[in-house]
Amino acid sequence: MVNVSSFYVHTIELGVEEFRAVVRSGRIYGEMNYVTYQASGVPKGQGRRYTTFEVYRASALNLLHRGADGLSLFNYDYIPADKRPAMAEGLKQITDLEFLRQASKNYVIYPGFGTFPAKNECNLELVIPDDVSQVRFDRAVIRVETKADCAALNIAVSLNGQSLETQAHEGTELFTPVAENVGYPQARTLKFFKVPLGRLIAGTNSLKIKNLDSSKQSCELQSMELALYR
Repeated sequence: MVNVSSFYVHTIELGVEEFRAVVRSGRIYGEMNYVTYQASGVPKGQGRRYTTFEVYRASALNLLHRGADGLSLFNYDYIPADKRPAMAEGLKQITDLEFLRQASKNYVIYPGFGTFPAKNECNLELVIPDDVSQVRFDRAVIRVETKADCAALNIAVSLNGQSLETQAHEGTELFTPVAENVGYPQARTLKFFKVPLGRLIAGTNSLKIKNLDSSKQSCELQSMELALYR
């Protein structure tokens, strides 16, 4: 077996296709990790953003769709002790493709693996296997995070060539976090965008993020999350 791992911090920016192309025997597993982000300069355990059920489910569907034979988990329950019993629920049906297609999901791209961080703009391709013409979702939202305050900046996002409208969002997280701490972002570093469900492609989607005010104030793009709600 080949276990394709990002080492400690979770990402779907794994070279599944590259390994699939050269591995002639044996199975390929895509690894999913227990944190999506680890802040520096804070007390141990206080700068972690823990991977949610919605992120695990989006990543599982993504990795299996891209050619992984199975999934592996790193430090799945290495979270605050009082949260661990509830985490068992997230393992149920984690390789059941039909269940995953029907579930709410959060596709996340975090820094350190190629796309982010990015200065002022970036282009990325995101594999979303969900066919919204077959499964009815309530809505979809994109969250863009910057390293510093971006409240006064005009940041634009386009999906498959269509510009997206900004929208208000209650709170900072797209789904309930496992355990909040100082590693989570502040509202002033976030922008939210409404995603027309009909613009999502069941496959590779192209996203462009750009700071339109870069001539006045530069910014560092830190992450992107795309949530599908049912």
